[in-house]
Amino acid sequence: MKQVMNPINTPTQRFKDGNPATGEYGTIVTAEFLNNVQDSVINTQQELHSVLAEAGIEANDEQVNQVAKAIKKIAGDATRDNFNALANPDGYKHIGRCKSVAELRTIRPTEHGQRILVDAYYEDGTTGGGEFVADLQDLVTPDDGGVCFVVNNNGGRWKRVDLSHLTLFDFGAVGDGVTNDESAFVNAMRYSQFFIENGTFRINNAVNSVRDNVKILGNKTGKLVLGAGIQQAGAEVFNINHSNYFISGFCIETPNKAIGIRFKSLDDAGVKNLHIDNVVFNGTFYGVRAGESIQADTNYPTDNVIVQNCQSYCGSGNAGHYLCTKVKGVRFFNNIAIGGRNVSAYGATSCSDIFIFGNRRGWQ
Repeated sequence: MKQVMNPINTPTQRFKDGNPATGEYGTIVTAEFLNNVQDSVINTQQELHSVLAEAGIEANDEQVNQVAKAIKKIAGDATRDNFNALANPDGYKHIGRCKSVAELRTIRPTEHGQRILVDAYYEDGTTGGGEFVADLQDLVTPDDGGVCFVVNNNGGRWKRVDLSHLTLFDFGAVGDGVTNDESAFVNAMRYSQFFIENGTFRINNAVNSVRDNVKILGNKTGKLVLGAGIQQAGAEVFNINHSNYFISGFCIETPNKAIGIRFKSLDDAGVKNLHIDNVVFNGTFYGVRAGESIQADTNYPTDNVIVQNCQSYCGSGNAGHYLCTKVKGVRFFNNIAIGGRNVSAYGATSCSDIFIFGNRRGWQ
């Protein structure tokens, strides 16, 4: 399209009439100016005709609303194409996305219920992203590093929409076996269910339970490995002081014969219902230890402990799955121990209702 033409070359850039009575001349219109007017009109007509052609409309001298119709049609076609693109299986790629959790914490929502998509926990990553919804009514829930993210200066909260398959990656874990993912594990423990899978997660210190009723699940692709903070033999990796835990489908690995999972009450209220299924303990002195220590003389009750379908690997030491003291209701079956001294139970002191069967022992 042609550039905007210059106005008439007068001091006011306006036309004026002449006055025969006084001999004053009107504005002198030059051929150059008129040619510019003509060229501009023709160019504008050509531009408008191209709009009609784009819309498939033939110019008609009798109609004065053809350009409006053409614009509506073109805009409608573009809108329809955009919606069709969004309807494709990969339509999400056409929607704006936040690059990382760090960026999410800088985006202040403008209305309650606003939605946003996050690519990944870390920029250029592939895990930990998802859909989030703005909660402007909640002013107190803390940032937990996985499900609720607080905008800078308490400017709102973004909450993860899908909680059905939380993983350690959703809480910022890297899963490379080198990075300390302890904080991700600790934060995930606040929720009723999460998954340890598709990575090797290093923790440098023992992790303690914080609530009842938790499922920690895996698909046999996840591994917890122990770092510098858990060095001595007999140290406890995962302390469960609450009730109703189901743990399944991942590996706990330690090079220093630590205790994989410790289930123990801290007071007279007691704990109950620990079910461990299909967990691999690699290098642990005991895979699972339940109840008080052998030397203890307290009566804190522990009730209903099940260990099944697990495997222990250790070149020396006890290497069994299970040590229990003062536990009521023991179910220990279909487990394998490779290496070490025992396969099923050791030091089952002051226990009752014990049922042990189908376990076997192998050697490396």
